[in-house]
Amino acid sequence: MRARQFLLGVLLAVMCLEGCAPVLVGGLIWKSRKSKEEKRIFLQELNRINLEREKAGLDPLDKCIEMYHFDPGWARTSADCKTKIDSLIAAGIQPDLTKVHHK
Repeated sequence: MRARQFLLGVLLAVMCLEGCAPVLVGGLIWKSRKSKEEKRIFLQELNRINLEREKAGLDPLDKCIEMYHFDPGWARTSADCKTKIDSLIAAGIQPDLTKVHHK
């Protein structure tokens, strides 16, 4: 009797997961694509803003700081940005509050 209940439980789980697994995998792929698209748009917009700032005689916005504002996890995946952000944090400066500019 117990073996029969176990088998029934396994069959129900397989039936449920059969429909859910493709949805879950599809959702993860869609999220990843959306995230990449958002990052691409962010970088294009940052480049456009920095060109406008340079034309106006202003310093460009710091890419690492702006990446940190947009997505702290993404900023830390860049080796250059991770070092800069970690240095700011070690100095007691919160990257989300700084206005660091390139010269």
